[in-house]
Amino acid sequence: MASKNRGAQWIARFWTVLAAMMAILLATTPVSAADKNKPQEITILTGSDPYYLLIYVAAENGYFRQEGLKVKQRMFPSGTDAMLAFRGINAEFVASGDAPSLVLWNGGDSVGVAPIYASPNNLEGVVRSDIKSAADLRGKKIAVKQGSTADYFLATYLDKNGLKPGDVHIINLSPPECVPALSSGDIDGFFLWQPYPNLAMKVMGDKAHVLTTARGYYLEQIYLTANRKFAEANPAVVRKVIVALKRALAFVAKQPEKSAEIVARKIKAQPSLVMAMIKADPYTLTYGPENRDQLEKLIAFLQQNGKIKQPIDLKAAFDPKYLEAADKSLVVSR
Repeated sequence: MASKNRGAQWIARFWTVLAAMMAILLATTPVSAADKNKPQEITILTGSDPYYLLIYVAAENGYFRQEGLKVKQRMFPSGTDAMLAFRGINAEFVASGDAPSLVLWNGGDSVGVAPIYASPNNLEGVVRSDIKSAADLRGKKIAVKQGSTADYFLATYLDKNGLKPGDVHIINLSPPECVPALSSGDIDGFFLWQPYPNLAMKVMGDKAHVLTTARGYYLEQIYLTANRKFAEANPAVVRKVIVALKRALAFVAKQPEKSAEIVARKIKAQPSLVMAMIKADPYTLTYGPENRDQLEKLIAFLQQNGKIKQPIDLKAAFDPKYLEAADKSLVVSR
């Protein structure tokens, strides 16, 4: 019996020593050159329209790859859809509009790292030709996608022009419903983003006109968001992503037609549609006072409408250190 116990003890000591030796061997085995040069794999989620041009161009031109990144880009019908899938897919990055980005940041497990689009010209209020001013909207049927940034644009426009929401019959319609409704006379106008205003003008001709753009009322923005834990553990990767986007921004400035072709092919759209957006010069990586102020106003609007439940600390929700690591000039102080 004693012999069996000694045998069992010897076998146990043997496996303990062997495990220790294997651990030392693995710890001291040099990483191969192939492993060192293996690209960092990341996933970026986006919508399927020209808003995300910088990401499309960076991927197409190999800028991510040249930064040592292997990027899997997954496209969704909209940035909001991409935002909703972000946690479930466990992606490293997602690009979406300012409102869905704020909803995402409100969870605390994600962080804004860069704006990739900012424009006051993409949203417009299109109305019947007999409506000449904001005062003429009183009593009219105006459509908007309620709870969207277009809703914020309309509310701000009415307020700044001395009107209350109750002064106008606000109709909640999906974007594809707006042009047919205006054409049939079911509504008197709508406030929405492109391409719907342009489509309305093509269909209606001189029977409709653009009453206002969002300039002075709303700065529409698209943000790149990162998984917070990933970003904090891999700041160099976040910097590389931004550097690749910066190269894409320079390419768009030098070769807008080629950029339009890349995006049109990617999203199966007409190059002229993409080119129209490029000419408006909305693509940017710069974050400054105008961006912050608009986000703060949008936070108040989303709270008022129950889209976010708790106040957002914007300084924690968007961290400019990643932009500064890529290029200090991208962050503008007051």
